[in-house]
Amino acid sequence: MVDRQPVGQPSQTSVPVRGDFASWTPLLDAALRKMRQHCELAPETDIDALVLAMLVAFRGGALLARTKRSREPFACAIDLALSHVRAHAINS
Repeated sequence: MVDRQPVGQPSQTSVPVRGDFASWTPLLDAALRKMRQHCELAPETDIDALVLAMLVAFRGGALLARTKRSREPFACAIDLALSHVRAHAINS
């Protein structure tokens, strides 16, 4: 379902993310390092690469969400990013 708002008008389906995604970098980095420290992620997990992959997914999802005026692309990006983190998880 596409929200057809006039240009310049806020969309009810717009992604509720504002600001600079780069400001998320230290937050994601700290969270993932803590997960690795608590043996939730494999010790060989490249945290820097994982943070970058998550930011790329979020940024791309946000761009497509704005373009399509739908939250679906951003939701898909979040699912993709979390799946990538899960791929590095240690099964307990």
